[in-house]
Amino acid sequence: MGTPRWILSKRSAVGASFSGWAFRSVFWKHAILVLTLVAVSDDTRADPSTVRIIEAPVVSQPSPFSSTGKTVVVPRTRIIIGGDSARNRKREAQRVSIEGKPSVIDGDTLRMQGRVVHLYGVDAVEGAQSCRYGGVRYPCGVMATAHLVELTLGQDVLCKGMDKNRSGELLANCRIGGKALNALMVASSWALANTKETAHYVSLQERAKESKVGLWRGEFVRPWVWRIKH
Repeated sequence: MGTPRWILSKRSAVGASFSGWAFRSVFWKHAILVLTLVAVSDDTRADPSTVRIIEAPVVSQPSPFSSTGKTVVVPRTRIIIGGDSARNRKREAQRVSIEGKPSVIDGDTLRMQGRVVHLYGVDAVEGAQSCRYGGVRYPCGVMATAHLVELTLGQDVLCKGMDKNRSGELLANCRIGGKALNALMVASSWALANTKETAHYVSLQERAKESKVGLWRGEFVRPWVWRIKH
């Protein structure tokens, strides 16, 4: 038996049918299928909430042929969510610079000019988290928050964006005068180095650990582990 042929133009699909052993090409007037190809270039890809749909044709033809002798063209849909959104988030964040007197949300988060700003590369114990020292439970999360309040109260803070999290909130390096706020929180041992964002504060954390102050003087659960459990 001859090999069936089908022709797919930019805007239509043409089926082929066979009669007995003889090959006969016909235009199947009832089988016009409009396929739309949505092409999105790298420069126009959207943010994480964007869903792009790309349709590609797949021809399905029952063996040897359908009972009606018609070729069935089935569109296959591929959905891409996010794409290169991580790169776009970082590019957008690095254009942002905020300066002012902040309010403190928790040990690694500020609110400035109506925006939530997280200290980049830093992960403090959560506000509701407790730790142990000498067998006694104490509110280490509240103390971490209080330490950030002490550092920033009444001070002008300059934050420069480094990245954004998946919620679109800014991750920033913040400074008070000539001092890096992110580093101060790690050095005080009320926050840990977040190596998923940067390894910049790891050596500072090791020195704080050796000094056995703040969190390192007792027992505590890493904040990222605590969040999973709570």
